Amino acid sequence: MLNDFRFVILERFLSYDNEFSFRKGFILNTYFSIIKLARSDSAAYGIDSDQAVVEKVPLIVAPVTNLSIKRTAFKTDREEK
Repeated sequence: MLNDFRFVILERFLSYDNEFSFRKGFILNTYFSIIKLARSDSAAYGIDSDQAVVEKVPLIVAPVTNLSIKRTAFKTDREEK
């Protein structure tokens, strides 16, 4: 039997592009560790794995504000000859 539709399940994960205090970082890391131990959304809703697509979405709580980028010189193979 062919499926007429698919379920899209959005799964959040903590992005590395966050800047927060130790306390908030501990709380968020603990939350996502507990989420890994919990039952998946597709299992909780009783959806077969062939009917569901899981997409991972980065969660940005506090974006990095002070980002320093430094340009460096780069020699290519053409310049060396």
